[in-house]
Amino acid sequence: DSCQALGARFRGKMAGTFGVAGSFSFYPAKVLGCFGDGGAIVVDDDEKAEILREYRDHGRDQTTGKVVRFGYNARLDNVQAAIMLVKLRTYERDLERRRAIALAVAAASLAVAAGCSSESSDITEASTPSTPTAVTTPTTPTGFTTPTSPTTPTVTTGTGTTPTTAASGQPDPCALLTAAQIEAAVGTPPGTTRPESDDRCNFGVVRTWVGFGEAWIDSAASKGEEVAGVGDRAAYDPEFHQIYVKSGATTFNIQCTLCTGDQKAVLTRLAGDALGNLG
Repeated sequence: DSCQALGARFRGKMAGTFGVAGSFSFYPAKVLGCFGDGGAIVVDDDEKAEILREYRDHGRDQTTGKVVRFGYNARLDNVQAAIMLVKLRTYERDLERRRAIALAVAAASLAVAAGCSSESSDITEASTPSTPTAVTTPTTPTGFTTPTSPTTPTVTTGTGTTPTTAASGQPDPCALLTAAQIEAAVGTPPGTTRPESDDRCNFGVVRTWVGFGEAWIDSAASKGEEVAGVGDRAAYDPEFHQIYVKSGATTFNIQCTLCTGDQKAVLTRLAGDALGNLG
């Protein structure tokens, strides 16, 4: 049952393509819904597909019209089919909109948890070293903590600020890219720039990470491929939709979280932008 995951991927495979068959409800409350009741089953086997068509239509053979098995009256009516044909044309755009709204709600929830004003649309540079906050856990944020050192990088809004240097000697992950660069490459405006830790930053549609060992590039290259002409060395990881880059002593990663289309091309462009920002 993949109706609430339509459009999602896991290890490069779309939801609904695992196992023998995938089912999708088109009930109005689902991710892709018609104006009444409907649904679909997907298979990659012609024989199974033919059996499903017979079950859908009173068990009748689709060529002869003879009843060959027990069946149901489960045909999608013409009105709902017409509605679905229209909605399918804009589904990917609608899905991106749903994701953007979800990111905005999550960012607002985190801002409220941190005691920030709900009217603020961006996280801006703090006036004192003790004010900046950062999510303590990169993957599942559970709270915020106050930085303990004035050398901890402050958060920027991604408007072209030259990357500052983190305590580790690596660039500030939130200053690797600008909002304009992300929108130009991805085609979607980034969300609020939000630090996840001293070495990771979430831009909504992409995430960045700095200061890892070159073994990560080796691992990415083993699953994907080396990318020529980007820094001293770069590798694209298709499984997790990210690119690893090494330039001198600097290492950084850019991961697509809400990118569509040719993600390798998008990430390669963003990596070039980040290197340009680093000077």
